[in-house]
Amino acid sequence: MSVVGLDIGSSSIKVAKIVKDSNRFRLAALGKVSTPRPGLLSESPQDHEAVAEAVKKLFDDVGIRDKRQVVVALPEGKIASRVIKLPLMSDKELASSLQYEADAFVPFSLDDAILRHQVIERNEKDGILEVLLIASPKILVNKYLRILELAKVTPLALETELMALNRALIDPNQPNTMVVDFGFKNCNFAISRKEQIYLTRSFPVAGEALTRALSDELGIDISQAEEYKKAYGLSDQVLEGKVRQSIISLIKSVSVEMKKAIQYFEQEKKETVDLIVLGGGSAGLPNVIQDIAANLRTEVQLANPLSLLEYDQSVFAQFEDEAPVFSVAIGLAKRQF
Repeated sequence: MSVVGLDIGSSSIKVAKIVKDSNRFRLAALGKVSTPRPGLLSESPQDHEAVAEAVKKLFDDVGIRDKRQVVVALPEGKIASRVIKLPLMSDKELASSLQYEADAFVPFSLDDAILRHQVIERNEKDGILEVLLIASPKILVNKYLRILELAKVTPLALETELMALNRALIDPNQPNTMVVDFGFKNCNFAISRKEQIYLTRSFPVAGEALTRALSDELGIDISQAEEYKKAYGLSDQVLEGKVRQSIISLIKSVSVEMKKAIQYFEQEKKETVDLIVLGGGSAGLPNVIQDIAANLRTEVQLANPLSLLEYDQSVFAQFEDEAPVFSVAIGLAKRQF
């Protein structure tokens, strides 16, 4: 069975096709293209058509020409999700109580929302049910469905970026792990325990904010700031450390939010988080991993979703250096039906 994962990001569109054979996942296609601006930020039909055309071209370029059925990620910063605790109850009772639970944390009208949930754990001993509850604005879902229709692809499922990230990066032998999508618009993170998500957060500081800070501090244009960011990151050995000085406070603010999430989980579960796996387009910036590890005093690894796949080295070696960028798309394509 093969599944195609489609990640329409603010900066780039990524696609992955994965074939599952027994318990093995084999990479069959992979690619990315820049997202036409303003992309999904726009409500204009013309801009949506531009995104759809980019998706169609990407599918053609990577050789996905049949069975254009996809699993798509909704942007974490535009939805609301939370792990909630409830008394043990039946599935029917749970379904009827979700509206009330969602009302406590969803920042938009539930009349205009689509609710979905996933049971994480039934603790018979303590009489507790833990559930991941997700609310997506209908207007957002409809926008994605319009673009997919224009791109002539059929959605098999829509899910969150963090669910896909967890699937792409976590294996059964890992300790409690924070998985991070350090992207363009947002830094999204989740804590995974026994391959299940137990906490989710989205923080609106990521690659775009770093570039803008660099542009403002050094008085250079956005495109040059983007090049400096990618080339020098948090290195203090170039340009007298000015690039690092311009963005270090933002990296620290991201680390603070990550630390708060870890502390909350550890207080709730009485267990430690022993590993952080950093994915997304900003994860590979020079010295970012070292600084976050120093801030949190926890082991940090660069995400490598390819490490849990079989793939033809002669075909896909070109993607190994930027593997973290494809984490969400690969996680979507690893979904089983």
